[in-house]
Amino acid sequence: MKKSALVLVVVLAAAVQMYAADALVGTWVFNPASAKSTQSNALKSRTDIVEAQADGSLKVTRTETRGNGQTQKGTYPIRFDGKEYPVQGNLDYDTISAKRIDANSYEARVTKKGGPYNQLSRTTVSADGKKRTVVSKGTDSTGKASESTYTYDRK
Repeated sequence: MKKSALVLVVVLAAAVQMYAADALVGTWVFNPASAKSTQSNALKSRTDIVEAQADGSLKVTRTETRGNGQTQKGTYPIRFDGKEYPVQGNLDYDTISAKRIDANSYEARVTKKGGPYNQLSRTTVSADGKKRTVVSKGTDSTGKASESTYTYDRK
């Protein structure tokens, strides 16, 4: 009986973690018409594929084109524990840390080791699950103070 109860608790805990991640999971496409940014090399296009992982974290695969025409690709984990994790690829940043705020939002910091890029952002998925908004503030890749609000549509 104790073993069955333990298994049930573990299964329920995993289900709760997966449910909490569901609002963030999906393919998100940047909507340039609603963008506001003071970054020196703002976005032209971006697609994020966000996948739930068995441990309750998320895996993000990002493809983007910046204002100067440069294409960037990268993959990174979002683990919600506040610890820094490496970013793979050629994005402007090489580490990310994140903390969950609620089922539809989280806060993240991305930085470039040895470089000026440092952004704190808050990501929120709308109540209907169709829009994702990312509000960021910090310094861009040139060291210039920057702020941005980017909206994404669920594909």
